[in-house]
Amino acid sequence: MTHFKLLVAATTGLAMFATVGVAAAAPAAPFTFNPSLSAPALSNAGPFTADNLIFSQYSNIDINSTTGTFTESGILRVANFQSVGSALLPPGFAGTLGANPYGLYLTFIATGNINGAGPGATGTFSTLSVNFVGDGGNDNGGIVVSSAGATFSGNTANDVLLATGTLTSGTVGLAANSSTVEGASPVLPSAFALVKFTDAATAGGFFVIPATMQFNLDSAFTNNSQVTSYSTTATGINLQIRGGAGNGTITAQAAAVPEPASLALIGAGLAAIGVLRRRRA
Repeated sequence: MTHFKLLVAATTGLAMFATVGVAAAAPAAPFTFNPSLSAPALSNAGPFTADNLIFSQYSNIDINSTTGTFTESGILRVANFQSVGSALLPPGFAGTLGANPYGLYLTFIATGNINGAGPGATGTFSTLSVNFVGDGGNDNGGIVVSSAGATFSGNTANDVLLATGTLTSGTVGLAANSSTVEGASPVLPSAFALVKFTDAATAGGFFVIPATMQFNLDSAFTNNSQVTSYSTTATGINLQIRGGAGNGTITAQAAAVPEPASLALIGAGLAAIGVLRRRRA
């Protein structure tokens, strides 16, 4: 089973996340996807390679300043891809002509602790679960955000789970919003976390990875989401984000290779062991 990591960095929206503590790894080619090899197949479209995803975010955030906790849930819908700085709309994706239509999105649920509900508050994630899902037929429809989270208005019966992710570590914060628009949220949420994914059985061959190498899927996510609803509650605040724009830069990476200095130290250690053995003999 393929293992990969999605690292996400957000400037707005508690949900999605920024890179923390990433181990060095040798860079390789951008990631390749094949929607015709999931089980069941999302489309009859062939494989494509991309290094950037463009997202739209929809989420609900509740911050309880009395207990010092927060919860958030939502959807990140993949709007399109990029390759080497150029727009890329693969055949079939989001209804693009050339193959059977399909879509892609992530759902997430997060909890954590934060030391307030105003500008300057900081905290950490306690839990974070993420699903990477394919929308067969691209017929999920619009997204509705409420106090219960984000939901699709259309058909989700033919969706295919591609991968699941869990929290490794992460922090959150609230910054002051400088907007002078009447009714604008006084705070902008941000978060930094590392999410580790494992592909689902129904992913099939959707994630195309050379069998001779171990790869990570790394994404630096910059979220320009707008807080479209802000309200105070009896215990804190509620924030809602609808259709905010963001992007995720993807790089497939091979497993880390020891540096020459490290290899030299290992060699010296083995040589010392050999000397000790000869003396004892």
